[in-house]
Amino acid sequence: MNRKAKEIGLDSTQMYEPTGLNERNCSTAADCARLINYAILYPEIQRITSLKEYAFRPINRNKTRRIVNTNKMVFSKYKILAGKTGFISESAYCLTTVMEDGKGRRITVVVLGAPGPQTRFREARRLATWAFSKI
Repeated sequence: MNRKAKEIGLDSTQMYEPTGLNERNCSTAADCARLINYAILYPEIQRITSLKEYAFRPINRNKTRRIVNTNKMVFSKYKILAGKTGFISESAYCLTTVMEDGKGRRITVVVLGAPGPQTRFREARRLATWAFSKI
């Protein structure tokens, strides 16, 4: 993991396990932006993380599972190209997302350390509105 992180330019990221739930994992907003933009190079990751919900059947199971996207930006006026939410007490509520406006302009928004689950989405909308007004 850490070797791959360095290969793709995540110079300020250190991981101790892959789920993101270990309090010793650390990164920066810049590295989170690099990572999500690398991840969307994989069409299946881009497709699944931009959906409002996703249904799948696990291997060796008969029952289909349905998961709902926790990135509330998928319900915004912007087209979400990819995104990832997160929470652990050490970093609070976080969001990394790539979005596109109605003119086809693309930005990446990273919100780290939001005090509440909805705050990260309010901040992301504010950042997106500001960023799109500047490009």
